[in-house]
Order: sequence, then C-alpha cells, then structure tokens
Amino acid sequence: MISVIFSACSMIYLLIVMIVYFIKPKVKSHETTIYSWMLVTMLIGLIIDISGYFTLQYFPAEHFINRFISKTYLVYYFMWGFLLCNYVVVISTEQDRDKFNDDFFNRLI
Repeated sequence: MISVIFSACSMIYLLIVMIVYFIKPKVKSHETTIYSWMLVTMLIGLIIDISGYFTLQYFPAEHFINRFISKTYLVYYFMWGFLLCNYVVVISTEQDRDKFNDDFFNRLI
C-alpha cells in the first residue's frame, strides 16, 4: 500500500512539473522534444504501475488483465531506457546532431 501512495504522490508531482513545462514557452530543439516524450512516458508508467497494483488486488495473477499490464510495464521500461539513452547522447555530443542521430538509429536497428 505504501508503494501506491508513493506512486500517487509521484504522479501529482509529475503533473505539476508537466503543467509548468508545457505552459512555459521553450526553445524548439531535439533535447526539448525528447524531454517532452520522457515526461509523457513517465506519466504513462505511473498509470500502469498504479493500475497494476489494483488489478493484482482484485484479479488472480494469471488473469489476462494482469499479464497485459505486466507486459505493458516491460515495454514502458524499454521505452524509458531508450529515451534516456537518446537524451544523454543528444545532450553530450558536439558534432552534427542530425548525422549523429541517423547513425545512432542505424546502429540500433
């Protein structure tokens, strides 16, 4: 129960950060785009986390809903890791970013 309370508080804090971030004018760059996607992904992850807790309380572990939520949570972790790695690479490179991103995605595939 404590983990759900912590997740709910995290969601409130994240919503405040998202409101402040999306209302203020910002420079259109690749970094801000990735950061926006990271914020949205974190919100989706918190929703999945809280819904997973409540579905495990009311449905058996082998139920379709619980399996779907756990697989979605795994996809969320991969997406978050990819966005974080991409963000770190983009903010730490000094070379031409379009060329670097093309090379990065080609190596990833």
